[in-house]
Amino acid sequence: MPPQSLNQLFQSALQAHQSNQINTAIELYHQVLEIFPNHINASINLGIALCHQQKTDDAIKLLEQTVSISKENYHLALYNYGTALLLNHQDQAKTVNIFLQLYSQEPDNNDIHYKLAVALLQNSEFRDALNHLKILTAKEPKNSLFLKEMAFIYEQLGEFKTGLETIKQAHQLSPDNINIQLNYSIALLRLGFFELAWPLYESRLIIEQKKYGDKTRLFSTPSWKGESLQQKTLLIHGEQGLGDNIQYLRFFPLIKSLGANIIFICPYEIALLIKNNPLIDQLISPKKPTIKFEIQPSQIPHDYQTPLMSIPFALSLKQQKTPPPCKNIQTLKNFKTRISIPTTPLLKVGLCWRGNPKHSNDRNRSIHISKLQTLSTLANIRFYSLQFQPQNNELAQFSDNIVDLGSTVNNMAETAHYINSLDLIISVDTSICHLAGTLGKAVWILLPFCSDWRWLTKTSETFWYPTAKLFRQRTYNCWDTAIEDIKQHLEIENEKVSL
Repeated sequence: MPPQSLNQLFQSALQAHQSNQINTAIELYHQVLEIFPNHINASINLGIALCHQQKTDDAIKLLEQTVSISKENYHLALYNYGTALLLNHQDQAKTVNIFLQLYSQEPDNNDIHYKLAVALLQNSEFRDALNHLKILTAKEPKNSLFLKEMAFIYEQLGEFKTGLETIKQAHQLSPDNINIQLNYSIALLRLGFFELAWPLYESRLIIEQKKYGDKTRLFSTPSWKGESLQQKTLLIHGEQGLGDNIQYLRFFPLIKSLGANIIFICPYEIALLIKNNPLIDQLISPKKPTIKFEIQPSQIPHDYQTPLMSIPFALSLKQQKTPPPCKNIQTLKNFKTRISIPTTPLLKVGLCWRGNPKHSNDRNRSIHISKLQTLSTLANIRFYSLQFQPQNNELAQFSDNIVDLGSTVNNMAETAHYINSLDLIISVDTSICHLAGTLGKAVWILLPFCSDWRWLTKTSETFWYPTAKLFRQRTYNCWDTAIEDIKQHLEIENEKVSL
């Protein structure tokens, strides 16, 4: 193709990109690169377009290659490569080095300076990130984005009141920014200001729709905002993780008492746990966990609908009026791979040390099993692994005093059977602790320094689950003291069993 025609093709791609016709732009950039693979500007812009579509893995691979061959536009290629890494929360140390290099060349570029601060934040270098953000805020005191990141850092440092004050300032400056609204709501929830938080917490739904194109929220019927439900049908749709669904089942008796017929749309795993729940008039879920569940709202007659975690908002829930956990949980006792747990005078303790690796905070909430190895030295205790799909040789890093139950289960209902057979559950903040708490089992929950909002701050008990105890990190990313606290409590429990 003649250079003039290639340039026209690139300009067409650029025009489509600038007009927000991203799919067309991507297709045209690909055509340019098929003709001339080393077209640096096309590669850079394609990477930007892929990031726009949240295809950050593809963008990172492309931009890394572009940086390696770029000469004239090396700085621009490196900037966009670093930006893609930031968006993907990937290779944090490399991202810091990229933006340190760019910042050294353009110290007055606030955009680069801000991204350096975010890179430091993602690499858990909180104090350095905070110092950079303070410099930026001195230049732009009304920049709500800078304040938003500062608030997050204060929370990671355990300065929760300062974090709340800072995110409140950001919200006052940008009241329509949905990401700031969500962060503000979580800061309020973490400190127990529930009534103020719930309206702002609705912003999560807008974020989900924009990020995932979440069709399950697009109902033509009105959202329930606390209207009378007498002789009305309320369609409740589950959201977020399995633990969130289990935790919020507690509101169904209250909704039923308001006169509602309840339709519940939920994941397959949750449906197994509540399939015989008399409070639910119609239960809708996929037939298998591997099936993607698409909902056709028009096929489900109802008067109102609500996402599960919007129920506290509709009820104007106060912390002190939180209902007790759901009582109607189904367990599966007779599954083919079931291991029999013998009756024994030994204390039977279940362990779970990892959550879903896709969780946004998994690197802070999950623990390497070797950290728990110190517990295995305690006498008169038999340990049982509830870890779903443990990795090769993972249990061996604990000790030989552990029975692998997690490999034998296929769903949460089978896990519930095992939990009921044990004396105590020790778990990180994942669905296992919610299931154990809902079943009324003693559960000790290991929490990171800045834990999820529902566990509040500094408390060792939780109103969500009366049988739970909370063991918190005392400093960021250090589990040693929390595990030592658990060990001491286990020794006390051991003495009780011995008596």
